[in-house]
Amino acid sequence: MKILSLFDGISCGRLALQRAGIPVEKYYASEIDKYAIKVTMANFPDTIQLGDVTKIDFKQFVGKIDLLIGGSPCQDLSLSGKRAGLKGERSGLFYKFVEALNVIKPKYFLLENNVGMPKEAYNEISRLMGCYPIDINSALVSAQSRRRYYWTNIRLRKVRLFGIPHSDIPQPKDKNIILQDILEDGIAYRHKSLCCLSSDGNFATHKDLLNRWTRHQEAPAKAIRVDDTMDSNGRNAKGYRIYHVLNGYVNLCDSTSPQNETENLQCYNLYSKKDKSATLMTSEGEFSPCSQGVYRISLPDGYYIICALSPVEYERLQTLPDNYTDKGISNTQRYKCIGNGWTVDVISHIFSFLKPII
Repeated sequence: MKILSLFDGISCGRLALQRAGIPVEKYYASEIDKYAIKVTMANFPDTIQLGDVTKIDFKQFVGKIDLLIGGSPCQDLSLSGKRAGLKGERSGLFYKFVEALNVIKPKYFLLENNVGMPKEAYNEISRLMGCYPIDINSALVSAQSRRRYYWTNIRLRKVRLFGIPHSDIPQPKDKNIILQDILEDGIAYRHKSLCCLSSDGNFATHKDLLNRWTRHQEAPAKAIRVDDTMDSNGRNAKGYRIYHVLNGYVNLCDSTSPQNETENLQCYNLYSKKDKSATLMTSEGEFSPCSQGVYRISLPDGYYIICALSPVEYERLQTLPDNYTDKGISNTQRYKCIGNGWTVDVISHIFSFLKPII
């Protein structure tokens, strides 16, 4: 097949085609992030890069594209964004996908976006796509809870729902994957630019945590329950800092004596090994810890090692191959690229229904 991928990112669509057993003759990609492009070209050097989507003349592809794919920016549509809707500067780029679809008229298309969008945006996109979307949660195929809409004409139903058809692609089979299944060997990972309770091997004080918070990432942390064996410095035999959770609170200032009578903030994105990770994000967020350095954590009482997820664990949450993004870019950019990408196994599931009809 000949593919045109808009807002291509790190070419998760190409990887999904490969995984679904769909041969690719040519793969055109529109992307402007230099780090994402570097990852793509390292993995698929025959990719034809087109640059800025706003500068592409789609007439050149008429009769030359079998499948048009893209995940248009969702920052103005998602609940975590400013909710400017399709009039927003970033999410308004969706109309370039519509333009490409109407000009090129490919055999098949796939458009992905966030389920948190306003109803009017959902209706407008469905009207212009000519179909209602499939709602799939990545939790079925990964350890990440990530609901997304997928508009596609692959297996489009002839029976119309309220005048608009929709695909009858079934939900993926639940693989029952949890965080424990994707953690790397060796339980602790520290990176100074991540928001984690331990950083650079040292106990993160209140000030440290604020200084090392990176607004462009909201990396989930992993909590591994351990026994209470620790030295006088609150570390276990391997040198990992042990945090004590009592009545649902953990104290950053004194891990052995948590306070639990003060009203505090909910600790962000902290999960045990038995949980699903929250959706990986790269949007800007807010973080304002309380003055006492005490955090509310939804974990049973006990002793834990708490640290950020590694880049490889991030990749596994998106069902990417290990070190797919380890292509000479910083970990910060790896997190960003992965968070902006697709859950590959969801896309390959959708593409698997192309095989009988191509």
